[in-house]
Amino acid sequence: MLNAIESLTEAHRPGTVTVSVTRTSTDLVEVTVSDTGPGFPKDMLATGPTMFRTSKRNGTGVGLSLVRSIAEAHGGTFSLNNLERGAAVRFTMLQQGQA
Repeated sequence: MLNAIESLTEAHRPGTVTVSVTRTSTDLVEVTVSDTGPGFPKDMLATGPTMFRTSKRNGTGVGLSLVRSIAEAHGGTFSLNNLERGAAVRFTMLQQGQA
């Protein structure tokens, strides 16, 4: 969520950040954080986030890479997408008590 808020701030424009959680199967939920900011650079969409690579002026390049690692370590998935206006980060995880 912080990345989404910072992307709007750095773009110097008002916007929205939306968080949604959807049950995708009996044991998985999908979390989506989307914003109406400038979107992800094309090369980041192609490779996904990598440790210490950032597109933000004051970013560390750790946040999205860490989310990806945690999701995948727990059997989930992770994706970055640009939207018509903005971007979305999606990841899945097991519902509590389903492990």
